[in-house]
Amino acid sequence: MPNRIPKGQPLDELVKGSLTYALERVRAAFRSQFRSEDAYWNWYIVETFSDHVIVLDDQLPPDEFWRVDYQASGASYVFAARDAWVLVELAYQSATVNEHRAARNGRQIPLVESVSWQPLQLHEAVAGRPRKITARGMTADTINANNRRYPSAVLESAVAEATQLVAAKRLLAESKHPNDKPGGVPDFLETVIRWDAITFEGGEVLLEGEIIPTKGKGENAIILMEHGVYPRLSQRAHGLAQVIEEGGTRFLEITELHITGYDLVMDPGDRTADTLMFESRIHQPAAPAQGDPPIMDKLTLESLRAEYPELVAQIEQAHDARERTKLEEALQRKQAEDAAAAKLIADREASLRTQLGLSDTDDLAEAMQRNQTELIRLQAAEQARQVAAYIDQECGPIKYADVLKVPFIEAVKAAGAKTVDEAKAVIIAKRAEYDKLQAGLVLAARGRGVEILGPVLERDRGVPEFARVAFELSESLVRGGHLQPRNLAQPTNVNERFAAQYLRKFDEVYQQRLAAEARAFHEAEQASDLSLPYSVMRAVIAEALPELVALSVFDVQMVDPAPTTNIWFETYAGESGATASVVDEVIVGSLVGWTPLANKRVQPGTVVLTNSGATVTYVEGTDYVVDYLNGRVMALATITEGQSLKIDYTYDAIRRGELAAIKRGKNSLTSMALTIGADRLAAEISNEAVVFSRAALSYDVRSRLLMRLIRQIQNKIDGGLFYLALAAALRVPSNSGGTWTAATDAVSELVKKIGVAKTKIANRNYDPTAVLMSKTNSDRLSNSDIFTAAGARPDADLTSAGYVGRVKSLPVFDTTNFTDGYILVANREIVMHRIAQPMALKGPFPSYSAGELLAAEQYYVEEFNGSETPVIQKASLVKVA
Repeated sequence: MPNRIPKGQPLDELVKGSLTYALERVRAAFRSQFRSEDAYWNWYIVETFSDHVIVLDDQLPPDEFWRVDYQASGASYVFAARDAWVLVELAYQSATVNEHRAARNGRQIPLVESVSWQPLQLHEAVAGRPRKITARGMTADTINANNRRYPSAVLESAVAEATQLVAAKRLLAESKHPNDKPGGVPDFLETVIRWDAITFEGGEVLLEGEIIPTKGKGENAIILMEHGVYPRLSQRAHGLAQVIEEGGTRFLEITELHITGYDLVMDPGDRTADTLMFESRIHQPAAPAQGDPPIMDKLTLESLRAEYPELVAQIEQAHDARERTKLEEALQRKQAEDAAAAKLIADREASLRTQLGLSDTDDLAEAMQRNQTELIRLQAAEQARQVAAYIDQECGPIKYADVLKVPFIEAVKAAGAKTVDEAKAVIIAKRAEYDKLQAGLVLAARGRGVEILGPVLERDRGVPEFARVAFELSESLVRGGHLQPRNLAQPTNVNERFAAQYLRKFDEVYQQRLAAEARAFHEAEQASDLSLPYSVMRAVIAEALPELVALSVFDVQMVDPAPTTNIWFETYAGESGATASVVDEVIVGSLVGWTPLANKRVQPGTVVLTNSGATVTYVEGTDYVVDYLNGRVMALATITEGQSLKIDYTYDAIRRGELAAIKRGKNSLTSMALTIGADRLAAEISNEAVVFSRAALSYDVRSRLLMRLIRQIQNKIDGGLFYLALAAALRVPSNSGGTWTAATDAVSELVKKIGVAKTKIANRNYDPTAVLMSKTNSDRLSNSDIFTAAGARPDADLTSAGYVGRVKSLPVFDTTNFTDGYILVANREIVMHRIAQPMALKGPFPSYSAGELLAAEQYYVEEFNGSETPVIQKASLVKVA
């Protein structure tokens, strides 16, 4: 499920000063961009933010929406492509969503249609009377630009209803949609036209009305239209609609309509509608014939010459009357456009004065300059604050010595970065410089016992600076193909997590020796001239530990060094009869009903039913059935009605009835002493082997020998844990899931027996966590379809930890250190292995033979650890024959 998103920042208001206007522009841009999509009518913008919108889709579940990002450029909006929409859930209740769904469930929805496309015209003026206006409204039975169709019957019915508003003088027009104004409702004082007649003729709505010459809007509307600036007509209504598909096109068909007004707007919708007539106070006759006097007199043209020199010159030079008329009309439109632009500028200037708190006499340009200067100052201060905060955030966690940390931060700040990106580049450059200084301090401080950790190597790879030699040796072995690349700073499984913990203890114990080897390593000309046993050992341990299968299967931890240590574990026990067994309970058999037992919650598989003399044992499912939950038996066959029977069973005493004492079961936290001992293994290296290996094989034989030595002792410890777990499982009576004969039995039988062994552990109230087997048995099991995924053998992608797949929902691990004769199913706490001191390397020691010195060196490795199986019931097994 996609991530939930909270409410974001609301959309900034645009130049109109109306948030509703801005929202409508966003919705209009959205409809325009996706109008060609087959299902766009099912998409509704329900939330609008500064960089994205939330879109309701009727085809989605109720709690899912589309998030659609967009970019704004002025008054234009470009939305993300359809395949880039993101599915989200809202972390709040949206009122818009609720309103829309209520409308879709049968409530009426708003239907605002911009229907006028051609310019409006006024009727000719009549002295002493208001200006008349005639217009064409909605056209029936056509799909308009809003993807809606109004059937003739619906539109005719709505017009008949609207005549009542005309009679009451309530069918009005405002200067723009109420939805585009604060509050979103009609305003009495915004009225511009009173419609006096509305009719439905020839599939069209026809309107007649009067322009109300109110101060401001009414008079301005008349002036603008007299000068050729014509608004459009927009129908305001509400009703019901349904989705229709015809000829491969889907649209909304209006099924119920209630007209509430026709407003003057600038955005067209139904392009078949227009205003038919507009009265003009300046009567202009038809275009004069050739030779008739011009429409505009010379005085009028002379007054306009300074403002429109080119148009006036073209009019005076025109010889054709029609051409002259077109030029004069163009001049009138230009005058009207300039007047409208001047008014808009004046309105904006008034708005700016209000925002800046200026009077009509204050200098607006000077105030705006002061405001811009202050804005630039505040932006610069905020940017400086962001840069300073970024420097503190990035430099704070860096682990430099105190003598370097303060100069480092001061150097970064002194660089004078102006932006966060510049500060980032400065920090990277300074880090390269100061990391070298820090590394030098680290090595110098080691000789005085001062611990300073290098920042880069430790942060990125989890390796202290004093262990750098081990890291470089590991990298060289990886490049040579001897080891697998591994980053223990970012462990991916339980093996790597324990290896990281083990190495932290190793570094703590052998820090001084590693630091000494680091100094020698950096001072020497050739690494092959050095003996670096601790660094080699650390490099090998870092790779060997994650490969031990025992870490994945058993409970392995580090403890403090001591001759003995306490290990803690949980055991489950039923107290005071929480589980009990019944022998020879006497009951009476019935073929027509249930015979109740003395106890409920009978454990499945524990029931034995015999006749009264215990000479005949009946078969469950054939002779009788058991209701284990309610503790009752019903006879099926062989048993006669009313026959006396004896029954044995085990039950859980958790349903004992009213006022009966409640039995108890508990998990007990118990401890036991674990003895810690040392595992040791030694090796001897002759000087000839050292010298000849460098010359002939180009590697240091000591490093290779120590690698083999460490791996050998680790494998011995690994195998010992497996056989310790097997010994524990064999000590529990009736603890086998069965015997599987590899040569004759199907692999599916092995899976069933593993399931039986798993169930034995689960019935003891412990969770089985792993299946362990040899590589031979792992390969046999992988031949089963039960152990495959998508047709691929799971042993095709073995991991270093021995994981090969799952069976019976348990992870399966294989190893070369386990017998082919058994398969172990276990809870990881069957073996508790504790390491008191990491593996240590001792040497070199001189070699002697019969009291005489040899040209050879001896080393040995040791690790102090202990292992125990405190709860042997946490494992079961399958015998393999």
